[in-house]
Amino acid sequence: MIRTIHCTPCNARKPYQCLWCGEPIERGELYVRALVKVDDSVQDQKWHSECLEHSVLIDISGEFTFDAYSNTRPVKDALAWVYPE
Repeated sequence: MIRTIHCTPCNARKPYQCLWCGEPIERGELYVRALVKVDDSVQDQKWHSECLEHSVLIDISGEFTFDAYSNTRPVKDALAWVYPE
């Protein structure tokens, strides 16, 4: 079972790799850091915000699985219609 402990927007102080798409998160770029408990292990995950939004939209079954680092990065702000300001 997957449980999110906390999810925080951060400014990258060093380069990271997005869990969803595998593309780099550049130094100075805004990203989302998620502390997640998966079964009995705790994971510190880093996501582009648009990748995390996309993954949440396709998680309709409650049993969401994906291959890490191998998905297509969505176009930034392509989902803005879902979260209007």
